[in-house]
Amino acid sequence: ADDPETFPSAPLPDCEIDRLGVLRGLEVLDSAPEAVYDRITALVRELLQVEYCVISLVDSDRQWFKSVAGALQPRETTRKASFCAWSIHERATLVVDDTLRDPRFASNPLVLGAPYIRFYAGAPLVVNGQALGTLCVFDSTPRCLTHVQSRILHTLSDTVAELLRSRSVGREAALLGQLLEGA
Repeated sequence: ADDPETFPSAPLPDCEIDRLGVLRGLEVLDSAPEAVYDRITALVRELLQVEYCVISLVDSDRQWFKSVAGALQPRETTRKASFCAWSIHERATLVVDDTLRDPRFASNPLVLGAPYIRFYAGAPLVVNGQALGTLCVFDSTPRCLTHVQSRILHTLSDTVAELLRSRSVGREAALLGQLLEGA
């Protein structure tokens, strides 16, 4: 089980095609950093006193980070190694107090190697009924998430989801404006 090639990967959601359609429709993957998202991850990192806070979007074969608070490199991982690929199955915050004690994560290369994740909590980013990724926090030290901290994470994940949803609405309004102008 210590062979990094044998660690389990999250199953695909039943609605994977629809989920990816919503994600790609937002046109956010590989977009430039945006201050509003960076402020949220910095705030969550500070409030929860963790090493890292990330806005993660789970694509078909990778997890891409829209925003990162903490010295984390690179800006994406494989989907197989992604903790957030497990979180998108949840409607509540997924909390793993000690990754070495969880069979889903104990042999994950992100646990056994840098950034040495020992604690993880991810609240899903739900847009148009689809969990696209998470607002997540993680640390190299096992820990517990208090009820208040869990509520903070979930509330701010809802805020990130609203911001993502507004991207789509803004593009639709701009397109409608262009169509009306052309008519």
